[in-house]
Amino acid sequence: MQIPMTKKELTDKLLHEMVMGSKKEQTFTYQEIGNQVGLSHERIRQIEVKALKKVKTLFTKMAKHEGVM
Repeated sequence: MQIPMTKKELTDKLLHEMVMGSKKEQTFTYQEIGNQVGLSHERIRQIEVKALKKVKTLFTKMAKHEGVM
């Protein structure tokens, strides 16, 4: 997996895969990602937190819709 070259290419899903890794790919630190796209490691961390909140909200809505919660 390559680090995206621009901020525009850095999607929530891609960021998560880069930090957490996938079964086949290497992981990158917040600093490595930030250096490549021109953001601080702290901003990369904040973006990841926001993305994880979106996922949690989506799963909560799905569970409520299906009567699981």
